[in-house]
Amino acid sequence: MEKRKIMTSQLRPGMTIHGILNFSSEYSMLDSELVGKINQEFNGARAEVKRKSQGLTIPVAELKPFDELICLLDIPKGWPGKEVTPELIQALQKRGFRGFEVSGEGREIQAAQSQPAQSQPAQPAPAAPAVNTAPGDNGNGARRVENAKKMLDGLEKASAIKAKSMEAVQDMMNNGRMGRFSTAGVMSSVSSILENDSTQGIQALAGLKESDQTYTHCVDVAAILMDIQSALSRMARKDVTAKEERFLLLAGFMHDIGKTRIPKDILESTERFSPDSKEMQVIRGHVDHSARILTGMGLDGITINIAQYHHVKYKNWGNTSYPRVSYDQLHHLTRLVSIIDVYQALIAHRSYKPGFSPAKAVKIIAEGAGKDYDEGVARLFFTVIGRYPLGSMVKLSSGDIAFVVGVATKVPDRPIVVIYENAQGEVITHHEVVDLMGNVGVKVVEPLDPFEFFKDRDVTPYDAFMSLNV
Repeated sequence: MEKRKIMTSQLRPGMTIHGILNFSSEYSMLDSELVGKINQEFNGARAEVKRKSQGLTIPVAELKPFDELICLLDIPKGWPGKEVTPELIQALQKRGFRGFEVSGEGREIQAAQSQPAQSQPAQPAPAAPAVNTAPGDNGNGARRVENAKKMLDGLEKASAIKAKSMEAVQDMMNNGRMGRFSTAGVMSSVSSILENDSTQGIQALAGLKESDQTYTHCVDVAAILMDIQSALSRMARKDVTAKEERFLLLAGFMHDIGKTRIPKDILESTERFSPDSKEMQVIRGHVDHSARILTGMGLDGITINIAQYHHVKYKNWGNTSYPRVSYDQLHHLTRLVSIIDVYQALIAHRSYKPGFSPAKAVKIIAEGAGKDYDEGVARLFFTVIGRYPLGSMVKLSSGDIAFVVGVATKVPDRPIVVIYENAQGEVITHHEVVDLMGNVGVKVVEPLDPFEFFKDRDVTPYDAFMSLNV
């Protein structure tokens, strides 16, 4: 029987599905949960994927996290959805399956004939298929929303603390240039961040405002490191002590301390130096300077390891990997910082270069997993930071424009958002936190670049985000 390609809206009962040819954005970077579900449901099918920019056709059993799923072919006969029914059509739409290879003409969906009320008692609405439920919710939706509201309520404080922390890092480095190294000033910022629970607010603001490339970088890396590692510890059911949180923040603040030995005209230059330039060789020396400085200050071995080795790549030993040491020498926190360091650099909006959107930065890092970064550590990073990290701007399937204010760790493409502008282009003045885990009819259809979105407007991305009031 002849096969043909159609869209979801053209599916009809009686057709037979042989392949799924198009998917919504949630399949553009598979997580481990989706890999498991696809492998179980479509066992025996073939998958076309893009993996690290390379196109592959593989059995579904060989799918890996971070693959971009292009299509599923040779759907096995045992798949429950192979024969199309009206219920299946709705379920496939909900799941984000957009295009199909089918055979058979099918038949029109018949409207149910009306019956006299007395002869046909009212029936309860059929239970929604499993794909409609909020996956991984486990009753935690209310807590996620409350956490998002708490972050938003503390934004003004977080912004002020971030500014003070940047000043503290700058003072520390200026004093360091004169040979006076001390953690006293930054420890005050560490205490302030912890007392006000400001790490998520600082993280959310990281890509929404123009910033310098050293002091802001250290503060952002510190906040993101503490937030991610603390979340991972909690997910592993380990208690996170205040001492551990202080350690993580301090390690982030200090990871580039060796830049105090780099001449300011090089460090603060807006010129892009070539990889083999004399200036780049000087810049790369900051990691060894960091190790010597931190050792002299009596700091712990993990902090020194982070500072010295966070530019070491996993396998791709090109010009961006230094110093030349075995990857085995990297502590697991150093492997995490190496990802966070690049993430912050990608999203940072500088006077001399635009930043990538957080979602684009996540995708760039995903392409380097297993090559530039430890794949297992990268997976942990994505688990916490999500496909659309805090502060991301996204367009929803409803047409609304929203900011991401919370991440659902089990389903990273269903964040918690606040709608900024509705589908008619009207800026919202009364905001509401929306958990997409509990609103399965609405999805993120694409990430947006906030600086492009607000380019010709009278408001900046930072001001727009700060205006969110729930």
